[in-house]
Amino acid sequence: MSLSPLSFLAEVAPTDCALQFGHDGARVEIWSKPIVADFAQACQMVGYTGKNLSLQFFEPAGRDAVLSFQASVAGINSAIRMTKDRVKIKFDVSHQFKSAAARLAGMTERVYRLEIGETGNLPATGKAKGEFGAFWKRMHESTMLDALDLRLALGCDMQSSEATVWEALHGFFAVSSLSFVCPDAAEVKFKEENLPGVAAIARRLAA
Repeated sequence: MSLSPLSFLAEVAPTDCALQFGHDGARVEIWSKPIVADFAQACQMVGYTGKNLSLQFFEPAGRDAVLSFQASVAGINSAIRMTKDRVKIKFDVSHQFKSAAARLAGMTERVYRLEIGETGNLPATGKAKGEFGAFWKRMHESTMLDALDLRLALGCDMQSSEATVWEALHGFFAVSSLSFVCPDAAEVKFKEENLPGVAAIARRLAA
């Protein structure tokens, strides 16, 4: 049975990592406004995981969408978070709709009416996997996750679990699976983010 469309006032998350773009797609974070009715509508997003979704952004009183693209609730544990008065949702956007989602960069600090509808189920086969899984397995088994500078760059601390840090890495590279990130791209990204120690680990384990 198809799900009923949702509609609530929302904004692009006012955080530095609200919009993350990678080679194969993007991850965007949207927050509902702190209004009871909008919070109630956004809470229903928990039933929309595993679905292809259409996202349409309207001016609060507008009738024509100013932006639309397809996405899905991010496949991570913290994709939907509920605070006292907001629902914070992370969406994964495929490469096909990445350019459209990039327009959100010019839509920050504004309020929109977000309408979300179901367009179908995600493939039952689960997450696609890239060709660099072995490299990332070695990275996971290395001392990388214990690096304080990496944890801080990911918004974690030394008390954060390895699973939390690993999950944050997916957002860092804006991918659903790190196996799509080649060793050279990983090393460059770590260097760009002033993480020379982690970049050195990536260079060593790429051999």
